[in-house]
Amino acid sequence: MKDPKVAPALQQHMDELSKAKIQDSLRHKIDSRPTRDELVEQKILEPTMGPAFEKMQNSLEHKINERPNPEKLVEQGILTDVPNKE
Repeated sequence: MKDPKVAPALQQHMDELSKAKIQDSLRHKIDSRPTRDELVEQKILEPTMGPAFEKMQNSLEHKINERPNPEKLVEQGILTDVPNKE
């Protein structure tokens, strides 16, 4: 609520200063916040890549484990001969 005893121009200036003070405070907090690596080192965050990447990683691991061996691919006519294992 505006004070009727204070000039409107001064009230507007006070509001602008108040908003600028809040912006400066937030900017300082954002600039000084720790990085993700620092939070992991402090045991605040888990060292994971995130749920989307974990899901893709699990899917890829499953596909790799379930893929057919070279002999099976030769039987299916996909490969012509079994590659050498070195």
